[in-house]
Amino acid sequence: MVPMRRGYAGSDGASIADDSGSCDNANHSKSAEEASIDVAAVIKYIKGLSYANSNKILLVGVSTGGLTALATASLNVDGVQGAINFAGGRGGKNAKNISGFACNEPNLI
Repeated sequence: MVPMRRGYAGSDGASIADDSGSCDNANHSKSAEEASIDVAAVIKYIKGLSYANSNKILLVGVSTGGLTALATASLNVDGVQGAINFAGGRGGKNAKNISGFACNEPNLI
């Protein structure tokens, strides 16, 4: 499965994970927690599929997805065997920050 966060890839709903404060005061922990709730719901759905091996789940993500993979792994969901984080983080390109720099980087770290 390749789930997308709410509000992305043409999905309905607002992306709650992205509504976590201004760039100067970004709450990265809240964002990761909200996104991990979505991923945990996908995992629950996958476990109900007869053809899915629900004991061998690998979480993989890039950027916010990487941060989400780590946050979801921290929930110790049964069946999750590992997480791979490619350049995990959040924020970056807006009027104040040039691309490649996270909003409120000290808070992200």
